[in-house]
Amino acid sequence: MAILQAIKTQTYAQVGATHGISRQRVGKIVQRWKAYLPVRSLHVREAIKNGCGDQPPSKKENRIHVISFRLTTAEVELLRARYPEMKSEDQAARGIITKFLSI
Repeated sequence: MAILQAIKTQTYAQVGATHGISRQRVGKIVQRWKAYLPVRSLHVREAIKNGCGDQPPSKKENRIHVISFRLTTAEVELLRARYPEMKSEDQAARGIITKFLSI
């Protein structure tokens, strides 16, 4: 039980050195006896705030699709000039595609 309590504040290597065993052995002990570990409190997640103050907070949708394409240096410069408020070229390109798809 001492090993299981010690891993809450120390690394496996530190616990192993204290008890004269390897960090791998500490890992095996934890894996075997993890059901007896004290329950840790879960991190409370806050609702994601949307840009509109009058709408209730909504859950963020997972982005599971990836679209990739390459731009020339001239195209990137045009993108930066046209959308200077965007933090990155990725955001600007995503905004253009999203606006086009919502038409």
